[in-house]
Amino acid sequence: MTERECHVRGLAFDIADLILVRYWAERHNYRISIRLDHGVFAEEHAEEYEEVIAFLEGPSSLCRLIMWRDAAAVFVQPLAGRARQYKSVKEALDSMRLRRGPW
Repeated sequence: MTERECHVRGLAFDIADLILVRYWAERHNYRISIRLDHGVFAEEHAEEYEEVIAFLEGPSSLCRLIMWRDAAAVFVQPLAGRARQYKSVKEALDSMRLRRGPW
């Protein structure tokens, strides 16, 4: 068994940004889940995010998107798809088009 190399990629959000995300999610009938120390593991390496925001919908709490940030940008990624990069949480929220149904 080999040791995995771990890279810390994400940082925690500012409180003001978390409040903005919460209001946005409520307005669009989504719930959010703040996931601390969120990890993504591959065969030989792991990536860890200090804080990830998951956007959930429906009674089964289906996760549609995740959002995280680093020192330079905010990222939004559907669970099946590529991440998009934004300058701020507000810009990311303004550009998000959450759809009900298949992506």
